[in-house]
Amino acid sequence: MRVRFPLALAALLALALPLAGCDSDGDDDPMVPDFDPATVDYDTITSLSYAEFVQPLLAARDVFDGAPTDFDALFASDAGAFLIPFDADGSILFRVIDAGASVDGLNTGALEADEVAYLRRWVDDGARGPDGQTPYADVREYALVCNQLDAKVSVIDIRRGRVIRTLDLTDLGLDPQAAPHDVESEPDGSAWYVALINENSVVKFSTDLDAIGQGSPALLDQTPGPANAFTKPGMLTLGMDGTATEGLLFAGRSFSDMTGSDSFAIIERATMEYDEEGVVPYTRPHAIAQVGDFVLSASLSENTVASIDIVDSMTPTPTLADVLTLGSGPDELVMFDVRPDGQEAVLTSAQSSEVFLLDVSDPTNLGIDAIVPVGAGPWHPTYSPDSGTLYVPNRDANSISVIDVATQTVTKTITDPALAQPHGSAITADGRFLVVSSRNTMGGYTPEFPFPKSTTAAPETDAEGRVMASSTDLCGVSAAEAARSSVAGSPGTVVIVDTQTNAVVHVIEIGRFASGVEVVNR
Repeated sequence: MRVRFPLALAALLALALPLAGCDSDGDDDPMVPDFDPATVDYDTITSLSYAEFVQPLLAARDVFDGAPTDFDALFASDAGAFLIPFDADGSILFRVIDAGASVDGLNTGALEADEVAYLRRWVDDGARGPDGQTPYADVREYALVCNQLDAKVSVIDIRRGRVIRTLDLTDLGLDPQAAPHDVESEPDGSAWYVALINENSVVKFSTDLDAIGQGSPALLDQTPGPANAFTKPGMLTLGMDGTATEGLLFAGRSFSDMTGSDSFAIIERATMEYDEEGVVPYTRPHAIAQVGDFVLSASLSENTVASIDIVDSMTPTPTLADVLTLGSGPDELVMFDVRPDGQEAVLTSAQSSEVFLLDVSDPTNLGIDAIVPVGAGPWHPTYSPDSGTLYVPNRDANSISVIDVATQTVTKTITDPALAQPHGSAITADGRFLVVSSRNTMGGYTPEFPFPKSTTAAPETDAEGRVMASSTDLCGVSAAEAARSSVAGSPGTVVIVDTQTNAVVHVIEIGRFASGVEVVNR
C-alpha cells in the first residue's frame, strides 16, 4: 500500500525503517544535553559532521516536531527524496524551506539562515553519516531516469522508492537545454550512456553512485563533436554479446530532427567513435532495437520498419535485410522492445493507439503477429523478463496497458494520478517492479511538496506558436506545454508498480519532463 501525503511528516519519519545501504552504524547519540545552536556560528564551521553539528541542531530546533532525528530516518519520504546526497536543491527539506511552505510535522521556520546554509553544505557534500560514509553507496540495483527539461538524470532506489543521487549535466559545462532523452547501461553495470538531443552527443558515465553525485568524476567519454557530431540523437539500443553487434551502441534520431536524415549512428562503446549509416529507406529513423546480428529501425514519418544486417558476409558495411510496411499511416512509430526470447518485438504506434507485435524470429523476413489496441499515445513498451507480459505506457491516456503475450490481449489498465503523460518504462531483472516515468508537462499531477519553478527560459516559438528548431526538443510536446512547463512548478514523476498486484507502490517526484528509463544492476 502506498503512503500518501498529507500524512504527518513526523509520523512518517517515526515509522521509517533502517536503510540497508545507508551506511549508518545505528549508534546515533541523542541530542547533546543543553546544546544551544544559538551559541554556534554555523557560517564559520568547516567540519561537516552529522554527529557533532547536524543531529544536535535538528533535535534542538525540533525540526521534526518530536519525531526521531536519527540518521536513517532523515531519508524517509513518500514523495521520493527528503534528502538526496550531493543534491540539496532537489531535496524535499530544502524545497519546503525555499518555498516558505507550512508542512505538518516539519518546523523548518525554527532554523536560522546560517543553520540552513550549513545543512545545505552537509547535504551537498554527500550527507555523510556518523561513520563518514555517504548514504546508499552500496546500492546495487537502481533506475536511471532522464529529466529532459532540467538537464539532469535522477538515480532511484527502486525498492525503497527514493531518489538517491542526481547527475546535473550543467555541472559538467553542458547547456541547461542539453535535453537528456534516452539511457542504456552495460549488462555488467560498468557504465551507462545517455543521448543528449541538443548537445548532439551520446555521453558515457560511470555507475559509481558517489561519482554520479559529484558530477564530473562520473564522466567517462562521449561521441566526437561538434564538427563531426551525430545530430539530434534520440533513442538508444545496446549491442548484444556473442553477436555481430557486440561492443556497439546504436542511436536513432530524436523527434526534433527535421533534416530529412535517413541515417542512424553505430558507436564503438570502448572508444565512443561512431559511423553514420544511411541504410534505411525512409526519413526520421527514431525507434531502434537489436536482435541477434541485426538492428531494427522504424520511422516517425512513414509506417515502415527496416531490419539491418550489421555485418554482412560479403562486406563489413551494414546492409538492408528486410523492409516491412505497417498499413497506410503515418502512425508515428515511437519505440520497440524485444521479447527476451528474441522471437518477437513490440512497436508502439502513437497516432493509431495500437501496438504491433512483430515476428522477428528471422530478421530477413519480418512479419506481423498481431495488432493490439491500447490507450491513446502508446510510448516506450517493456516486456517482462519471462516474456509473458507486456507493459505499455499510454502518454495521452495517462495509463499503462498490461498485455498478456500469449493471448495478445489487454488484461489490465493501470491508472494513478501520478501517471501524467507516461513516457518511459523499464523492469527489474526479477520482474517484480516496473518503473514508469511521466512528463507531467501539462501539470496534471500536483506535487506533494513544493516544487521550484524553472529558471530556464521557455523555448522560442514562431508566429504560429510552434517550437522553433533551435529550441529544446520536446518529443511531441506542444509549444503551449513547453511554455507552461518552463514557468510552472511541474515536476516529472516516476511510479513504481508491483507487477504481482499491478498496484502503484511508490510515487517519486523528479525534475521536469521525465523521459527515458533504464534499470542498472552493478
